Amino acid sequence: MFEASLQRHYKRKDIKLISELPVAWTYQSYNVTNTLTCWSESKFAPTFEENKKIVQQYPNGTSVPYLADFGLLQPYRSMAVPKLPVFVTAASSNHYLESEAMLRDFHNKFLAKYNNTKLIYYDIGLTEIERNQVQRYCHCEVRIFPFDKYPVHVRLLKGYTWKVLIIQILLNEFGYVFWLDASMRFINMNLFDELEVQVDKYGLSSWDFGYSLAVTIDPETYQFLKEDPCLFVNKPSCGTGGILVKRSNFTLEYIMRPWVSCALTFGCMVNNRSQQMLHCPPSPKNWALGACQRYEQAVLSIILWRLYGRYDVVMFPKRFVDARRGDQFQYFQMLEKQNATNGTKS
Repeated sequence: MFEASLQRHYKRKDIKLISELPVAWTYQSYNVTNTLTCWSESKFAPTFEENKKIVQQYPNGTSVPYLADFGLLQPYRSMAVPKLPVFVTAASSNHYLESEAMLRDFHNKFLAKYNNTKLIYYDIGLTEIERNQVQRYCHCEVRIFPFDKYPVHVRLLKGYTWKVLIIQILLNEFGYVFWLDASMRFINMNLFDELEVQVDKYGLSSWDFGYSLAVTIDPETYQFLKEDPCLFVNKPSCGTGGILVKRSNFTLEYIMRPWVSCALTFGCMVNNRSQQMLHCPPSPKNWALGACQRYEQAVLSIILWRLYGRYDVVMFPKRFVDARRGDQFQYFQMLEKQNATNGTKS
């Protein structure tokens, strides 16, 4: 039924390249110059089924020993999906105050409206004092991410492979997951119902990002997935600062399995150049092929463009959430003062 719904809503929307003439992108990073010429005949396969097969053939790389633990080997286990998603976030010490601000926003807006919502907070590098504060004031379940269970490159925090793994761990456990970065803030809670309709159709819904995929993906990622970079020259990227995912056989096979496999395989989402490619050029005039790497969101964007051939169908409704990077607040300190004034314990 899920795939039948997708078939009904799958519409071709070929977007021509920036020009009818070849578009040249220069790979300028790391003193390497490599010009890619893209011609307008580069296209996605014409049908949903053909594009699904291409995604299904994305390599598993070195992820195979881990896929069973992630519930990503067929046949997939059936499970009831709850009405509300489990919310999840993660932080290390350098984003701790940002995450406090996010928790204040979550408590005041989402939890106030849906008071039976479960939130899980992953410690990916907190101090013991910080973790104890989260446990006391978060009104959530605190887990320490088990980096030692996975390939060593997953420990690279700014590679964001751990985020993909956390989403799948919880999808396997709960069936319905809403990821929130520490920087995400709710704007219009009334749009949440619209979001649920979207995720029922397409398996997920995500925050908008907007950078060209030709700019934000290392050419090695295209090589690993056996995709043509020319297909993505004028395709914007989705964002994963906020992402809602619902479990189904389709979601597991065509979205999560290739995404998790890439995260677990060194050379797909993360490689030896990853930390040099962290920051994207702020101005389009400085954009170039592979100018930066947006890790988990770049790979997810390739998967979604390949499946749906369009950009808007999986994007959050406008003004549902916003990213406020650097927005910090000492929320726990405020709660502690309130408790002291009221003579209560949290």
